[in-house]
Amino acid sequence: MAARFLVLNPCQDACGTLETDERVEGAPVYRCPGCDTTWIELNERTEPPPDK
Repeated sequence: MAARFLVLNPCQDACGTLETDERVEGAPVYRCPGCDTTWIELNERTEPPPDK
């Protein structure tokens, strides 16, 4: 699965995946509880990306 990382931190011991209440482009934002990295899965988007 392709992902777009929103915040990328070095991983710690308690890495895993938690779904947050936040949404980006319609996709749920996931967070690693060990390192606080956040990302979305590109195949879960339901809205187009914003214009730059």
